[in-house]
Amino acid sequence: MNGIAYPISFTVSDADVVAAEIAHNIGPDRTMSIIAASTTSTLPANIADYAEFNTSDGATVETLVGGWFGRHVFLHNQTSGSITFGTNANICNRYILAKYAYVEAIYTPRSCWYLH
Repeated sequence: MNGIAYPISFTVSDADVVAAEIAHNIGPDRTMSIIAASTTSTLPANIADYAEFNTSDGATVETLVGGWFGRHVFLHNQTSGSITFGTNANICNRYILAKYAYVEAIYTPRSCWYLH
């Protein structure tokens, strides 16, 4: 790495833990967040890799709040029934997520979530 103008610096926040934060970093947090499956479901504001639906079997999701161009998130259905994603708001394609299954969601330049 030649010519680095601004070195990365960090501080020790605890005797056993070193924490570093880089401004405007959009890297993954590798966390699992639990959200409610409803007509409007809100993804966490942090850059979570996984979101887990934990409510209402048979719910239909029409809107996923918390998208920005290029955001990827894996959605997991931990309910005992399927969850349907409709296309009446910001979801590009209809998708049925079977119980205990995963789907990848990508926020596209069309301002909608593509599920596959």
